[in-house]
Amino acid sequence: MHKVAVIGPIGSGKSEIVRICAEMDFPTVSADHIAKMLLELPGVAHDDVVQAFPDVVGPLGKIDRHALAKDVFNNAEHLKLLESLVHPHVWQIVASFFMECENKGEEFCFVEVSAPDETIKTRFDEMWCVDANEELRKSRCIDKGMTKLDFKNRNSFQAEHVDFDDLASRKILNEGTKEQLLETIKAYCSELAEIRGA
Repeated sequence: MHKVAVIGPIGSGKSEIVRICAEMDFPTVSADHIAKMLLELPGVAHDDVVQAFPDVVGPLGKIDRHALAKDVFNNAEHLKLLESLVHPHVWQIVASFFMECENKGEEFCFVEVSAPDETIKTRFDEMWCVDANEELRKSRCIDKGMTKLDFKNRNSFQAEHVDFDDLASRKILNEGTKEQLLETIKAYCSELAEIRGA
């Protein structure tokens, strides 16, 4: 089975790529959604984050993810700490997803990864990096409720800490229509199928 990570800077359209792949009946999962679930549900990851970041916990014991994001994207050490508390659990769930796909005999599977780290190359066969110009990415994020300042902080942090060009196996420019995006994904999947069948 060919494991593909979908990566890219904030607002580039990773979720859209994964959504299209799901519509094409490929198994998909979002590491970001898994992380959000772990922060919302009581358990080891949630409890560890509550203990490490008490200032972002509301009166009912619920983690304020917006406050947490504001904290960690302005403090590299805090981000490393958060990732050390959450990422091992995320990858454990992703590994179970891989196993399920293998058992079903799936040919490909796709995982959206918002925060790629140094281990990503050992977990996937290739990485599809989706990108778009900064103004378009900012507009998409603001349309989803993000402030201009939040976008600026997260975008700058990613630019400083993640080399998407170095990680990318394939690049997807997402500045056109969904139909154009679909055609690109179909072409890439066809190429992969040919390579695996050769």
